[in-house]
Amino acid sequence: MAIRNSAQDRLRDTDYRRLSARPVSLIAMAAALASAPATAQSSGEGQSSPPSPDSALEAVGEAAVSPQPDAVPDLPTQRRATILSLPLIRGEDALGEINVEIDGDGSVRYDRFTLLSLLGPLLSVDGKARIAEALAADATAEPFVSPRVLADAGVALQFDMSRLEVQLQSLAPELTPVIDLDARNRRLEDRPPTIQPAGFSAYMNFAGNLDYLDSPTEGSRVSSPDIIAFGAARMGNFALQYEGGSTIRENGEYGVFRRFVRGIYDIEGRDMRISAGDLQAPSLPLLGTQLLGGIGIERRRRIFEPFEPAFQLGGQRLRISSPSTIEILNNGNLVRTIPVEQGIYDLTELPLTSGANDVEIRIRDAAGRTSVTNFNYFFDPVDLEVGEVEYGVFAGVISEVANLEPTYNGPLGASAYYRRSFTPSLLLGGALQLSEAAQSAAAEVRWVPQIVPGVFETQFAISRGGDDKVGFATRTGYRWAQNTPTGSRQLALVFDYESSGFQLAGQNDVFDEERITLNATYGQSLGLRTFLNVGLNHLIRDTSPARTNVFADVIHQLNSRLRMVAGVEYGRNDGFDTAFGARINVTYLFGGNSRLNADARSRQSLFRVGANRGVENRVGAWGYDVNLQQSDGDNLADAAFQYRGNRFDGRLLFQTSGDGFGNITDNRRAQMQLATSIAYADGSFGIGRTITDGFALVEPAGGIAGEAIVGNSLNDGEYQGRSGLFGAALVPDVLGYQTREIIYDIDAKGTVFDVGEGLDRIRVATGGGARVIIGNTRYISAVGTLLIGDAPASLLNGRVVSDSDEGFEPLQFFTNSAGRFSIIGLAPRQTYRIELSDGRQFELIVPDTTEGLYRIGSIAIEETKQ
Repeated sequence: MAIRNSAQDRLRDTDYRRLSARPVSLIAMAAALASAPATAQSSGEGQSSPPSPDSALEAVGEAAVSPQPDAVPDLPTQRRATILSLPLIRGEDALGEINVEIDGDGSVRYDRFTLLSLLGPLLSVDGKARIAEALAADATAEPFVSPRVLADAGVALQFDMSRLEVQLQSLAPELTPVIDLDARNRRLEDRPPTIQPAGFSAYMNFAGNLDYLDSPTEGSRVSSPDIIAFGAARMGNFALQYEGGSTIRENGEYGVFRRFVRGIYDIEGRDMRISAGDLQAPSLPLLGTQLLGGIGIERRRRIFEPFEPAFQLGGQRLRISSPSTIEILNNGNLVRTIPVEQGIYDLTELPLTSGANDVEIRIRDAAGRTSVTNFNYFFDPVDLEVGEVEYGVFAGVISEVANLEPTYNGPLGASAYYRRSFTPSLLLGGALQLSEAAQSAAAEVRWVPQIVPGVFETQFAISRGGDDKVGFATRTGYRWAQNTPTGSRQLALVFDYESSGFQLAGQNDVFDEERITLNATYGQSLGLRTFLNVGLNHLIRDTSPARTNVFADVIHQLNSRLRMVAGVEYGRNDGFDTAFGARINVTYLFGGNSRLNADARSRQSLFRVGANRGVENRVGAWGYDVNLQQSDGDNLADAAFQYRGNRFDGRLLFQTSGDGFGNITDNRRAQMQLATSIAYADGSFGIGRTITDGFALVEPAGGIAGEAIVGNSLNDGEYQGRSGLFGAALVPDVLGYQTREIIYDIDAKGTVFDVGEGLDRIRVATGGGARVIIGNTRYISAVGTLLIGDAPASLLNGRVVSDSDEGFEPLQFFTNSAGRFSIIGLAPRQTYRIELSDGRQFELIVPDTTEGLYRIGSIAIEETKQ
C-alpha cells in the first residue's frame, strides 16, 4: 500500500509532465501552510520582527508541530514567515525548484537568485540583462522579490495554494529569444534527465528462427534453426557491439558465424564517433557502404542512430545479411511478402508493382529486426544546417560483401566522404573509395534555387578497375512541392545511369552492365478528399529488353475509415500478356490498429485480399496479418501472428501456395520466431523483449514487497514491462542519445511505501542502459521539540545516522530558536541516532505506522558539562 495516491491515480488527476521532484514532504508542507496563519493569530501580543531566512526544514518543523501533553509551556511567538521550496511550472513543464517566502498574512515573495537561474534558458541575452537590472533596482527585500516587481519587469508568476506550486503565467515577448517553430518538437530533449546512465551496462539479444517446408518436388524438411545473438556493452563513452550466431553458411553447411565485433568511442558534444573492428563505412549513395576490418572516425549529427540489419550498397542495390522476409507496401498497403536468403539484391529484380510513388520496402531478418527503405522514389532536400559539416574517414582490410561474415583476405582499402551546407540552399559533398582492385570517386550537389521552385540533386561518380576499365555513374533528381489551404501539388523526377565498367572498391560487382532508370511522378489534389497521381517508370539494361510503365491513379477518401484507389496503366516488355490494364484498391479501417484491404490488377491477373492488426507496444498485445492472393494461376495464402510478452516476442508465419485453388496446399511453409534478451546495469538485471539500441531496468527499492510496472502509459492496466522472478522490468526500446520518459508504478503486496513522482527521464548512449530504482519505504517525517533540561535547545545542529536502516544516507539536523526540529525521510520500525555537533547524541525509534507525519512531542537531553 502506498502512503499517498499511486502513480495511476495521480496521472488521472494531474498531467504527469507537470510533476517534478520536491525535496520537502508534501504532508509536511501542507501542515506548515495550514498551521502558519493560525499561529500568527494566536500570537498577536508578540513584537514583530523582520522575516527570517529560515530553511524549509526549520519552517516546516516549526509550523507543523502542535502542542503535546509533555510539550514546553506556551512561549510568546512571533509573526514569522514560512519558506518553502516549490516547483516552478510553465505550461506542462517543470522548470525546477524555487524558494518561496510565505508571510503570515498570506503574501508571497520569490527568491531572486533561483528565479534568475530557472528563467535563464527561456530568456534572450537582452532579456537576461533587463531582468537582472530590474531585480537589482529593488534592493528592499533581499534576497526575495515581490510579484509586483516581477510583473513590472515582464514576468508574471502565480502561487497556486491547492497544487503547492508556482506557475509562470507569461513572459514579455521582448524578453525571449526568437524560437524556431520546429523547437516544439525538441521540448523533451531540452528537459534534463532525472536518472543518470549506468556506469557499466550490457545486454544480449537472442533470436531463433525455425522453418518447416513441404512441397511435391522437395518433400518435407525442417531447416536447421537460425540462432542470432547480438548486443552491446558500454562503460562511459566506450561501447563494444557484437553480433553472431549459427545458420546455414555459404558452403551449405550449418555452422557458427560472426557478423561483426567492433568498439566505438563517442564524443557526443562534437557529434563524433571513433570505431575499430568490423566496420560499415558509409559514403555518398552512389558509392554505398564499404565493409572494412580496420579503424574509422566520423563526424555526423545523425550518427547516433540504431544499427539496421539491411543497408544500401549503392545505386539500387540492397545487401541482406541473414535469411529475411521482404514486405512490399504500396501506399501503406501490403502487396507482397517474399522470403529471401542472405545476399545482394537489385530493386529492379524484386517483383515490385510499378506505378506507385509511395513504395516502401520492409526487411524483417531472422532476429525479428525490421529496417525500411524506399530506394529513391523520394529523395531528401538539403539536410544539413548552414555551415554544418559531416565527414568520415575509414581504413583497413576490405571484406567481401557477399560473405555471411567478414573475411579479410582482400586488399587494403580506404573510404572517405565530406559534406557541407554552405547556404540554406546549397550543399556540396565528395567521396573516395580506394583499394588495389578498384578506385572510385563521387561528388554531390544539392541546390534549392531561389528563382526556380524545387530542389535539384546531382551525384556523379567515376571508377577505375584493376583491368584499367573506367566506369561512370550518375543520379540526378528534381523535387517540387506546393501546399495551399485548398490542396497540394508535387513533382518528382529521378534519373539514374550506370555504365558497364562502373565498379565499387571491394565489391565483386555481379551487376556489370549498363543501366538507365527514369522515374517521374506528379500528384495534385482534386479536392479535400481526392488526389490524382500520374507517373512513368522506364528501365533500360543491356542484357534484357527495355521496360516501361505509365500509370494514373485517383485516390479518394470516402470517409474517415474507407479509402479507394482506382487507376489505369500501360506497360511494355515487363512479362505480362497485355499492355493496358486497370487497378483498384479499397482499404477499410476497423479501428486504430486493424484494417481490411482488397487489391485487384487486371494486367497482372492479380487479386489480393487481406486483413491485419498492428501490434501495440505493450505486454499482452497481439497482431495478425492474413492474406489471400491469386495471380495468373498461382495462388497464395499466408497468415502471420505476433505476440508481445513481458519477457519475449513471438511470431508465427504460415504460407501455402499452388497452381489453382484446388492445389493451393501443394507448397507449405511454416516459420516460428522467438526473441528475448538479458540486460545488466549497475547491479540490476532483467530478461525481456528484444533491445533495439538502449534500455532501462526498473525495479522497486529494497524493502518493498511488490513488482514494478513501467510503460509509456499505465492506463487500463497497460504496461511495457514488469519486474518479477526473472529480474527487473525491462524497457527495451530506448534510443541512444534520445531523452525518454518512463512512467512507473508499483503493484504493492501489503508494503507501505512512497511510490515517488511516477515518472523519470533517462538518456543513455548507443548500446547503453540505465538503472531506475523506484519507491521508498522512508516516507515518514518526524517533528518534535528538543529541550535541554526544561529550556528549548535553541539553534543546535548535527546529523541523523542509522545502524539498522540499511542504505540510509545521513541527514542534516538542526533546531530553530524554539528548539523545534523536523526530520524528513525516515522508515517505520527503524532506529536513528541524532549526533549533535557538540558531541551529545540521542536515539529516535520510529513506530510501525502508516501515517506520514510522526509527532514526537518533546525530547529532553542533558546539559553540557562544564
